[in-house]
Amino acid sequence: MKLGDKRGTHKNDDLESLPSEFSEDEWAEIVKFRKEQFEEDKKKEAERFLAKKLKLREVLDTQLREQKSVKDREIQEKKAYEF
Repeated sequence: MKLGDKRGTHKNDDLESLPSEFSEDEWAEIVKFRKEQFEEDKKKEAERFLAKKLKLREVLDTQLREQKSVKDREIQEKKAYEF
């Protein structure tokens, strides 16, 4: 495709021709639908973030418990050798 070729129009160029094809009510519905979609996507992203955060916390808590267990065992072994 050459640089001056008009066949490869952008998506925005196509959207500019649409207003004459839809009534104001239809555009209002489209805007409302897109807003609902955006809000739903935002909610899903927040839920994914929260799930990821909870999973990370679970992993870190497990690591802390294991680390504490190892330290407790080392302390017990040291006490056993002291006596």
